[in-house]
Amino acid sequence: MLYIVNEDNFLADYILEALTDRDDIEVIRFQRVKHRGWRKPVQKLARFLRSTFLNRPGLWSRWFFTDRFLADLAKVGPGDALLLFSIQNLKELTVINRDVACRNKTVFLWNPLSTINHNGYSRWKYSGAFTTLECA
Repeated sequence: MLYIVNEDNFLADYILEALTDRDDIEVIRFQRVKHRGWRKPVQKLARFLRSTFLNRPGLWSRWFFTDRFLADLAKVGPGDALLLFSIQNLKELTVINRDVACRNKTVFLWNPLSTINHNGYSRWKYSGAFTTLECA
């Protein structure tokens, strides 16, 4: 089965609307937790640590994603395919990459240059990250 995880925007919803009726494709709405106040910098630090040094499956995932989204991701099995559609946050992509056990994962970005070309560090960071999204 193909699972498509898409971020909430009208164009992605329009494109994927026709696929919601198919039995072999399931569309999952990407849902992140947005902390406010003192929890926001703590969440950013935790996301940085999780995506770089401590990237273990399930570690602090509830700090980043809603319970419903995590339950939907748990349905993806090793033989399924996963398409991450228009999710532009590299740290969230690396966390999802670790949390989902399927072999075939694909990332689709609308305009990666707008995110990647901010500065030299962004280009270096993103170019190395896409090699880590390859599945073994």
